[in-house]
Amino acid sequence: MVDDPPQEDIQEENSRQRKRVKVSVSEMFESFKEMVQGRDQALAKLEEVHNEINTIKNYVNELGKKITEIKEFI
Repeated sequence: MVDDPPQEDIQEENSRQRKRVKVSVSEMFESFKEMVQGRDQALAKLEEVHNEINTIKNYVNELGKKITEIKEFI
């Protein structure tokens, strides 16, 4: 008959496994936070580029109006 390991050994092993799980979960959470920060930075940059594009579009529209005025004047 196989003897069961002492209860203390089982508790120690369970404790070690819980610690490993906690570390693993903590590492996953940190990785997730980094991904979210990266996403937030990418979104901020995208918004910045979008604003710059809108500014350029406004300049082009104004330039088009000026060209039309000049053509009508000529």
